[in-house]
Amino acid sequence: MYCISSLFACVLALLLANPSFGQQAAPTSLPIVEQAIEAIQQGNPDAALDPLEELFETEPAWFTQEHHSLAYWLGQAYYVDGHIEDAREVWMMGSEALNESRLFDLKLESSLLAAVFDHEWQEDYAINTNRYLRILEELDASTALSTLPEFTPFLQALLFILPEQVKTSIGLQRAADLDTYSWSSYVASTLVTWWRSQDSAPATRINEMLLEHLQRVAHAKKFYSDKERGFDDRGAIYIRLGEPSDKTVVQFDKTNFRTKVLDRSLTINESDFPDNEFWYYKHIDNSAHYLFHDKSGRFQLGEVSNLIPVSIRSGLGSSTRGKAKAQFLIRTMQEIYQQLSLYHEDFSFRYQEVAAFASLLDEADIATETSALLESSDDQVDAEADGNLRDLLANSRGTDFSDTGMPGSSFNPNRPDLFIQSAMASDKASEELQMASRDEYVPQVRSSVFDELLPLPLLIRSARFLDQDGTTRTEIYWAAPKGSLALDKRTSNALLKDGYTSDDYLAVVSTVQKAPDYTERIVNYERKLLKDIGDGEEIAISNQTAIVRGDTGLYHIAVQWDQYVALLDATGSVREMGPHVKANVYRQDSLQALISDGITLEMSDLKPMIVPDFSAQTELTESTLNTAIPYPSSRITPDTPVMLYFELYHLAYTEEDLTRYSIEYTIQERRGGGLRLGRKRQAATSFKSTQEGTERSTFEQLVIDLSEWRGDGDIDITVTVTDEVTQQQVSRSLSYTLTSEL
Repeated sequence: MYCISSLFACVLALLLANPSFGQQAAPTSLPIVEQAIEAIQQGNPDAALDPLEELFETEPAWFTQEHHSLAYWLGQAYYVDGHIEDAREVWMMGSEALNESRLFDLKLESSLLAAVFDHEWQEDYAINTNRYLRILEELDASTALSTLPEFTPFLQALLFILPEQVKTSIGLQRAADLDTYSWSSYVASTLVTWWRSQDSAPATRINEMLLEHLQRVAHAKKFYSDKERGFDDRGAIYIRLGEPSDKTVVQFDKTNFRTKVLDRSLTINESDFPDNEFWYYKHIDNSAHYLFHDKSGRFQLGEVSNLIPVSIRSGLGSSTRGKAKAQFLIRTMQEIYQQLSLYHEDFSFRYQEVAAFASLLDEADIATETSALLESSDDQVDAEADGNLRDLLANSRGTDFSDTGMPGSSFNPNRPDLFIQSAMASDKASEELQMASRDEYVPQVRSSVFDELLPLPLLIRSARFLDQDGTTRTEIYWAAPKGSLALDKRTSNALLKDGYTSDDYLAVVSTVQKAPDYTERIVNYERKLLKDIGDGEEIAISNQTAIVRGDTGLYHIAVQWDQYVALLDATGSVREMGPHVKANVYRQDSLQALISDGITLEMSDLKPMIVPDFSAQTELTESTLNTAIPYPSSRITPDTPVMLYFELYHLAYTEEDLTRYSIEYTIQERRGGGLRLGRKRQAATSFKSTQEGTERSTFEQLVIDLSEWRGDGDIDITVTVTDEVTQQQVSRSLSYTLTSEL
């Protein structure tokens, strides 16, 4: 084993003594490096180790665009020589030295990235998500992907999960185009920004979805790809959706299938049936199932027909040979559907029909065999048959077995070719419908980051307001309804088994503010201790508000809630944070700050509120705002006293130094709903009023009367404000689901 640790202190000392050290490759070193590279490429890494080790001690940041870095080649020599850990250490040290010298070697970083995930060096995972993004940023028009075989699989994998609009935006649709693709700073920033936007848990310092993706790529490289052609279809699905919940292989060596098909045919062998795999993601959607078959040594996504040799599928007809092939095909499909029906109901329906016809074939086989026996002499029958068979033959005399089934229909054992042709046409239509459903309901990519946690049901809404300094303030209103904090019995029992008996929990609320490129700007954390939850049926968190400030353009916000078991000390304070049990993430992407130019009429979003005991009030007063509380739920009953609070900015003055504006609100039933207004079937109602004031900025409170609405359905409430001085107009809307009871 080669020892590299002794080099580290020397490297750091040189870097600290001379920060510019290593920025230029010494010309005298070039022949040494070139000879070492030649030795490695010729399969003789041992010959390269000594000269590269000696040079690395003095020039750890040696680098040229043509030759790449010295650290890469030394690590590569270790790697191909089987000293993986030594390669890892050299690559890490070289990357740090190059970074200190403000250099970046795509070859080195790509190799290190691939090795980290191929060898599951988990302690390096976090830094390698950033390494991946940096590699994307460094790709440009001068990059030849042929020189980066370690990174090419990561680019191929990216195309499996990118939305179509992103692929269209960067002009890259197929993996086959990668070799001739022209990289640019726009492409790099687009891809990096998209990845940042996909962070499954925005409150943490690591992009969990990116980490999960890189792990999936490494797994798919190992099991579902080859160096020449890259990922097969299994690899593409695995990278998109992860590990299936169910997986099986259709086998063609079952005794019944061998007896009725393989042993009866002189031309069909077990080896004629392709290797295959069936994957089912029942945790994603009922339509998320995939059947793969081996074609020329590569698994492709296909249909049931792809598991059947062409020799059976062709030549069907009314001839003796055509009928025999049809029978083999029926029994083959019966075997396939029977095995797949154990995993998905789609195949159960098909199996029932094919199995019913196969039973007719079985009866016809028995009839044929019996008729053949009847043609033999009674003496021969008596000599060869036992008592039961003699009784069967005696009762069978005079029976015409050729009439079994329903002549003239496709369900006739005498015409198996007609049945199977009809069945295959029906199967084709069913599979096309299934694929269409799969395209509609299965996401392009699905993260399993939170699969091990229970969902944390919350009520959430948000609204934007303009602060006095001209920046936008975003308020997020949320509440945890009754029962949402309780654990299910399965989780509770698992915690008890692990020794956690506490009914106390800690809720961590993380509010994240992000720049237009999704880089993190501000993260605020709030902790709430939840004591004595127990079964939690009556426990709730009442209305809360999280606030982010200071936005002036495009921005993004996210709020993450995490519930942990809390272990308390004698004073009732949190002594230790236990297992993570529940989570929820709320996002609002591509929010636009409100206009602050002082000229354009602007309006905040509508802040939904409820007024306790409003029926006892005779009129709205300024104190109403103090008694009203945010109402974050999207569901509401008609008798709930809903108040909409909003602010107006930049109203214009009349010649009398007054502002004059009109407010119109409209309640519109969502199209296709089942609501009605009073006794009349009416889809909308509206109200309009005109206001005067003395301030250019003001606030309004509208109490919305929904008591006349009947039935259950969705409504949109729209408030439109018109500045009667300038005729400028602005609108804001929110939606509710009206229901008779919550």
